[in-house]
Amino acid sequence: SRLLAELSKKFMIDPDVARQAIARHDMFQALDVGTFIKIVFHVGEAIEGELTRSCQRELIPGLVMPSVCKEDAILSKLLWLMNGSEKSRRDVVMMLRGPEMIRWPELNERANRLGVGDLLAQLRREAAA
Repeated sequence: SRLLAELSKKFMIDPDVARQAIARHDMFQALDVGTFIKIVFHVGEAIEGELTRSCQRELIPGLVMPSVCKEDAILSKLLWLMNGSEKSRRDVVMMLRGPEMIRWPELNERANRLGVGDLLAQLRREAAA
């Protein structure tokens, strides 16, 4: 309730849709009214163990929440890509090019376990080009 109340101050959000998504362990979106940046909240784990690897980030001033680590975000996008989301391809390439450090041994091992290791290697080559 606090999250939805705080988000509603600066973001366009449908509280009923968010509550339903939370109950179903699904996802919901919030759109920053000033910048039109979209934040997608994924409720629950898409990648086994991701909640234990999450890091604390200040989402908005005074509201600190767990956020998925970069490696798990990449893995999640790779799974979406396997299900046909071409936008996820661009997202992964941009994350691979980003300044935040990536723990490659860990990412490669988990990608192989999830069956997306070859796809990760392909997108890593694209990101380096």
